[in-house]
Amino acid sequence: MYHESRGHEYWINMCKDNDYIAIGGLVNQPEINTPTRQKILLDMCDEAHLYNTQVHGLGFTPLTLLNNHTMFFDTVDSTSWNFTKRGNSATINEKGELIKIPPITTFTSVEG
Repeated sequence: MYHESRGHEYWINMCKDNDYIAIGGLVNQPEINTPTRQKILLDMCDEAHLYNTQVHGLGFTPLTLLNNHTMFFDTVDSTSWNFTKRGNSATINEKGELIKIPPITTFTSVEG
């Protein structure tokens, strides 16, 4: 898993040595919504793809970026998505569109 504090050389080595890597530390970074941060992440993912490496965004919560075709990660997750009892949920349909679904109330948050 990559964190910014590890530096660019570490990122390149991860890309060279692995087929699938993750970028962590995004949960508490509100600047993920800024064009500058998005450009940096896009460039990093493009670098990874040069090595045929896929990139996972750990803790990537802003669903708006998924629908605006600004998605740079190959896969993402967020623990806040698991807690459907807090509000609506979202899923991606066959067309690749993000759609809202009603909250699921048949299981606990732990089971979710």
